Amino acid sequence: TGNDLPDADLLTIATDKFNGQKGGIDFQDRKEEDVLADIHLSIVTYQKDLAPKIKPSVVEWQVDWDMDGIAFTGKIDVIDQEMVIRDTKTCSRAPFGSVMAKDIQMTAYAIAFEQATGLRAKKVCRDYIIPGKDPRVETYLCEKTSHDVDMLKRITYGVLNAIENNAFYPNYSNMMCSKKSCQYWNECHGDWESLK
Repeated sequence: TGNDLPDADLLTIATDKFNGQKGGIDFQDRKEEDVLADIHLSIVTYQKDLAPKIKPSVVEWQVDWDMDGIAFTGKIDVIDQEMVIRDTKTCSRAPFGSVMAKDIQMTAYAIAFEQATGLRAKKVCRDYIIPGKDPRVETYLCEKTSHDVDMLKRITYGVLNAIENNAFYPNYSNMMCSKKSCQYWNECHGDWESLK
């Protein structure tokens, strides 16, 4: 329709979704109500600062693609009318701009887009919503190159090699790396817990 849902509707949807999933969330010493307040603040910030600037062509696009015989699947948040692939994240503080240049998720989305459409995305974009005392959005744009594709391939082959050799290692930097959030916790952490 080209029209965004009213904020009140979005907040209700988010609250219902949160309440339905909170049993599987590791709040990492935060109170549930504080997390929900940040979610609400993020939605309001997105609606005020970002939504008016974006004209989507595709939203929540489920894509399957192939890289050297390896099957991938993913969901692209938004492809705008300028053919920019957009992904939205929330974070407590803005990351360095160089993070976007190294982002393999966005490289994978650029490959998926090209395979599905035969067109190259003009750019990839990460919109970071930063709730808190001074809520804001920071946007990072970059182009993905053949060097980025080669790096993604190297990382993919390394992960596949580890899986084939039953070498599962924890990814402590990932927010989902917790007993409550990851169904593979025991596989990754079983041998590692004794090393602490």
